[in-house]
Amino acid sequence: MKHFEKELPAGYELVETLDPKSKRGKRIGLIGLAIMAIGLTLTIVLIGANNIFDSIQNTKGSRLWLTLLIYFVILFLYIIVHELIHGLFYKIFTHQKLKFGMNGKVAYCGVPNIYVYKRAVMVILIAPCVVLTTAFLIPIILINNALIRFLLSILLVIQFSGCIYDLYDFFMLLFKYHDPKTLIYDDGPTQKFYVPIKEESK
Repeated sequence: MKHFEKELPAGYELVETLDPKSKRGKRIGLIGLAIMAIGLTLTIVLIGANNIFDSIQNTKGSRLWLTLLIYFVILFLYIIVHELIHGLFYKIFTHQKLKFGMNGKVAYCGVPNIYVYKRAVMVILIAPCVVLTTAFLIPIILINNALIRFLLSILLVIQFSGCIYDLYDFFMLLFKYHDPKTLIYDDGPTQKFYVPIKEESK
């Protein structure tokens, strides 16, 4: 199965562009922040503020600082791993040179100069969300320590809200652009959607 084109085939039109710096991109970013706020509130409610504070008080000073240090290292690595997962699946489907970088506050991975078909892009988009959600959710369920569960839950909320642009693109492809021949040009910061031009019925 062919997963990408090196040139945009004839008979395609640009139908959508997603740029995090555009007005729509900023609105989507605000939705991500709202998800984060709601998620943090639910986390505190479900785990219990008293349980979290009790766990902090029961953790010795040096151990608490070590826990927080490890946490912030994991938080930093999460951003890198998220993009590496995108890159891994881009490599699997295209074997092309990857482009990593930062666009304002948004990290990205793209493959410029090629046009990737819908099915491959959908896997590439959703992969970090599925992998990292599973990676954070399993220990949250298994670990009893309220502080550790709280910190991991924050990571889960951050990673889910951080997937907001990936999820937007994924659901646009799932519900709006049904044609399997839909192509996506992803240079990292922006994604452009191309669909075959429909012939007008005579």
